[in-house]
Amino acid sequence: RVKDICRTTITSDIVTSKNHQARSAVCFDANGFLPLKTGSVDVVVCIDGFEHLDAQMQFLSETSRVLSAGGWLVLSTPNIVSLDERRRFYLEGVADSLTPEIREGILPPDPDFYEMHISLIHPLVMELFFKRVGLSVVEYATNKMSKRFRHIFQRLPMWLHLLSRRRKYEKQWDRSFPATLARLNSDPVFLYGNSLIVIARKFTAQ
Repeated sequence: RVKDICRTTITSDIVTSKNHQARSAVCFDANGFLPLKTGSVDVVVCIDGFEHLDAQMQFLSETSRVLSAGGWLVLSTPNIVSLDERRRFYLEGVADSLTPEIREGILPPDPDFYEMHISLIHPLVMELFFKRVGLSVVEYATNKMSKRFRHIFQRLPMWLHLLSRRRKYEKQWDRSFPATLARLNSDPVFLYGNSLIVIARKFTAQ
């Protein structure tokens, strides 16, 4: 049962500018210190906000701090490894998830700056961030599956998996790469998902 809900945003200016009822929210900078007691929260939900932060490690570190042992983090962020994103990056050199201002090199004033996708992140990098602060990814999901390229590239994951198995890895820390590559190139969530929904859990105390 949910007993207490604390809502936050990146800056208090965004709350007031978007006509939110600020009196029902505790406003603080999600890039900094979270004004919550250590281990006082069972679940943290961050929907479409992670890519707007310029201090993602700080946010995750604070999230881990306020979570109780075995607590949950539910986070959604644009899926930059989908086939749509790979096509766009291959052809134009930019991710489709980049906001128009970033593509055009426009620097908007605060608080509009933080409405841009300033910190798109690869899922593997995100997993490393999670591990560093004591969080473990339990599941990946998505909000919507894209139908584009789904039939054209139906066999692509199989070929990428075979190519990754043929490659030789001299360094020890690279030997797990084929399994990682197979996951990114075979799981429909990564290939066709619009957003990645990441469900992570805080390591339980031993």
